[in-house]
Amino acid sequence: MLRGSVPATYYIDQLMSYLQKPYYVCMLSAAELLGTAHQRPQQFSVMTTFPKRRVVSTRNVTIDWYYRDGLPEEALITKNTETGTIRISNPLLTAADLVQYQQHEGGLSRVATILEELSEQIDINKQFAPLATYVKKVVWQRGYILENVVEEKNLADDLYEQLRASLGYLKYQPLSTSTEDNPSNRDIRWKININVEIETDDI
Repeated sequence: MLRGSVPATYYIDQLMSYLQKPYYVCMLSAAELLGTAHQRPQQFSVMTTFPKRRVVSTRNVTIDWYYRDGLPEEALITKNTETGTIRISNPLLTAADLVQYQQHEGGLSRVATILEELSEQIDINKQFAPLATYVKKVVWQRGYILENVVEEKNLADDLYEQLRASLGYLKYQPLSTSTEDNPSNRDIRWKININVEIETDDI
């Protein structure tokens, strides 16, 4: 943190309320607030809705802004802070966002390390339904990582049943979005083209 700077958790809720924009703290910033990021992220990540706009001065370089058409309100958690409350993604939405924006978070090996910690807080049956339509593609990658990298087969099985019941057929997707696709190496269950090797770090 820069000397004299104010943590984003102190003001983000008031800022977004003033701007009348919905938001939630996401990815590694959410993981830290959930107690699972073993290293403090250098940037504070916030998801909000289009249209994009400049919402902070150039002096504050600690916030990374992400945008989607709508936010899954039922998948958000309210956390207390020193100055009030903030909204963050629940564990499953945090995991899905990390996979979707993997290139911004250091790649899938780093993401998988965080997912390994998040898995203890994920309840597929309770957390999946509110966000199914928001993250329907990247959740398949999440399922592959749960089963084959993190080795949480029970969670992976629960997720697979939810996906199969609610989303139906999906075309094969590359595991990594930042690496050339490799359709010759496929995981049939998760409809994934395995185009990268993932190794988790020791925590």
